[in-house]
Amino acid sequence: MTSQAGLRRDSNGGPIRRLVQELRGRNCAHLVVAVSALLFAFFPGPGCAADVSDLQERSVLIQLFGPWKFHVGDDRRFADPEFADSDWQTLSLRPEEGAHDGDVGLSGYVAGWSSQGHAGYVGVAWYRIEIDLTGMNTRQLAFLGPPMVDGNYAIFVNGHLAGASADIDSDVPRARSVRPKLFAIEPDWLTLGPRLVVAIRVWTPALAMDDSGESGGIHIAPALGTRDTLNYLYRYQWQQTVLGFVVDAIEPACLVALLCAAILIGLRRAWTPALAWLSTALLATALLRANNAIYAWWDFESLEVYEFLRTTVLGPLALVAWAVTWWNAGRPKWGKAALGLLGIFAVAGGFVVYLRESATADHWLLGIIATLGTLARLGLGATILVSIALAALRSTRRADRMIAGALVLVVLFAEELSALGIPGIWFPWGIGVSRTQFALAALICALSAMLLREADARGSIAS
Repeated sequence: MTSQAGLRRDSNGGPIRRLVQELRGRNCAHLVVAVSALLFAFFPGPGCAADVSDLQERSVLIQLFGPWKFHVGDDRRFADPEFADSDWQTLSLRPEEGAHDGDVGLSGYVAGWSSQGHAGYVGVAWYRIEIDLTGMNTRQLAFLGPPMVDGNYAIFVNGHLAGASADIDSDVPRARSVRPKLFAIEPDWLTLGPRLVVAIRVWTPALAMDDSGESGGIHIAPALGTRDTLNYLYRYQWQQTVLGFVVDAIEPACLVALLCAAILIGLRRAWTPALAWLSTALLATALLRANNAIYAWWDFESLEVYEFLRTTVLGPLALVAWAVTWWNAGRPKWGKAALGLLGIFAVAGGFVVYLRESATADHWLLGIIATLGTLARLGLGATILVSIALAALRSTRRADRMIAGALVLVVLFAEELSALGIPGIWFPWGIGVSRTQFALAALICALSAMLLREADARGSIAS
């Protein structure tokens, strides 16, 4: 068995150099080809949208833009097809030409109930619509749920529960990511002749609301048709959902690869504090970013858990780890206790932000703690800036580390940069790619170059 000392004595670079040579070779090209093929396989393209338009013209698929009847408040009688809703508010889910949401790029987006006279409303509301099935094939009739809802929903067809995006009937309901879902409509539900009454009960929690003035309720219209015809739209919506978060799956994988490289370098040489904190920062950032895709693609994580991890655990941990990494790289002999204190306040502030956003608790003391948490975040960001400056003063060959440090700040301070009016997202090919994702891609490249150089040179990452 090869010992750690043997790894260090290997004058030819040992497994590290061989690994680098492999990655520089055709295996890297194979990886690029495989990733490109995967992206093109999921890319929706214009063909699917054209298929949907053709199906609508042939009256075998109906996108339910409205007019809908809408009412805030909750009463299970609202699911009854004979319930009188004539005095309810009328609203439309018909999007403007080319409309999409401002995050992922999902097409067909409309503003929620905050823009319909119910700003800030949190809780349950109902949407109802009556459809005339005359001339439509009612065999294997199905319903495609709305793929974008703030919170969760349950669908009733002629008074029967067809399905739901999550359980919203429990004593303590938990919001989950809404994804495209198909629901069968049983033949024995069609007892009203050509009439079909659809009622959608929507629950929007406080965590799902934001300051855009467009949050609350349904954002993309559902659809009705046979299961075979709805599959076109269903696949298209899933393609958009996958592509919208595929970068949040690829970049964490790259960060984990960098983590493995850092560990190998530590095994080959000395395991320095900078390498240990760099590994922690890479792991925390990978988990933070990957959690976006996990929440969007699967339903085992609730919105409450997602926000708790983001604001209280992974977000502060990543920030503290990056700050200590650059502090160790700058080699100052002071300030480590202050970093620990800033980290504690950052965690406490993140937890208070979570409590206030979820409307779990609100008190003037919590406001003070939240402010201290914000100041702690800014202090940790300033620590990275100071560390970059100290490293630059020690050597004129620190341009790569200065760039990497600046990119770390862009990745970790997305909300602050957006508050300054700096554009935060772009839509190449109709899919949202954020400023954070661009910065993280550049950071991965910068760190890769630094680690490759460390693998071929003497010294440590902090030298």
